[in-house]
Amino acid sequence: MDWYLLQNKPVSLNNYENEQVLCTPMPQLILFTVSFLNLIALVKLFSSDPGRIVEDTIIATGEKIIVDNSLYRPGCEQCSNTVAHIQHEGQCVYKYDHECGWVCNTIGYLNKSTFLFYLFIQAVSSISGFSNVLSSISIQSKHLNYKGFQLFLAQNMSSVYVKFLLVKLFIDFFSSLISVLTLFSHLRLILTGHSLRSKEESVSLMKTLKKKTIVLVRNEKEPEIIEIFENREEELEGFSKLQLKEAVKIAQKGCYSRGINGIKQAISEGKWTYRWKVS
Repeated sequence: MDWYLLQNKPVSLNNYENEQVLCTPMPQLILFTVSFLNLIALVKLFSSDPGRIVEDTIIATGEKIIVDNSLYRPGCEQCSNTVAHIQHEGQCVYKYDHECGWVCNTIGYLNKSTFLFYLFIQAVSSISGFSNVLSSISIQSKHLNYKGFQLFLAQNMSSVYVKFLLVKLFIDFFSSLISVLTLFSHLRLILTGHSLRSKEESVSLMKTLKKKTIVLVRNEKEPEIIEIFENREEELEGFSKLQLKEAVKIAQKGCYSRGINGIKQAISEGKWTYRWKVS
C-alpha cells in the first residue's frame, strides 16, 4: 500500500503537481521481508506447543525431570490449578507466561523464544511502516520544517490521499509505540528472571509473607524442596521454617536466570527440549 501511495501525487491542484516523486525499491523490500518474517512467526506461534505437561508426557529440561504434572525445579513457580488456562484446557504449561490474544495461543517454555522473535519483528515492522509514511509526507511536502509542512497541509487537505496518509501516520505511530513497549516490557521481565505469571506470583507471595499469614518451610529430607504452609506457632515435623529475609529472597526468584543470562536462557529454551511417551 505504501509503495502504491508513493507513486501517486495528491489529487488536488497545488504547487507540487508537476513535480516527480521518486521512490527507491529498498524501503519496500525491507517492509516486504519484515512482513513475511512476521507472518512466519505468527503461523508458528499459532500452531506451537507452549510446553503443556500431560500425564503421559515427560519433559527433559536439562536440569530436572518433570513427570505427572509435578515441577521439581527449585526457584521456579509451581503450576497452579487456579490459573485460568488450566481450568478451561485442563493442562498445565511449564513456565507459563500468559495467554496471547495476538497469536491465539498460550506462551510458555517451548515457544517463548519464538514469541520474543515475533515481538521483535512486530516492532521492526511497525517502525518501518511509520518511517515509510513519514518519508512519504516529507517527499510530498518537499520540506522537513514545520512551515513547509503547514503549507503542504493547507494546499492538500482536501485530498483523500493526504487524509489517508495522516490517519495511517497516527495508526502506525501508536502501533510502533505499543510494539516497542511490549517488547521491552518482556525483555525487562526476563532480565529480572521472570515471566508475566511468575512476576504476579512473586509479588503476591512477598505481600503474603510480609503479612506473616504464611511461611516458607524447607523439607529436611530433601533440602532443595521449599513448601508453603500456614503460619502456626507449633513446630512442623520434618520441616524447618525459613527466616523472613531468606523467604523473601526465594519468593523473588522467577523462571529464568537474572540479567543477560536470562535472555540467553529464554531464547535457547525449546531448542534442546524433547518429549516422549512414557513406556
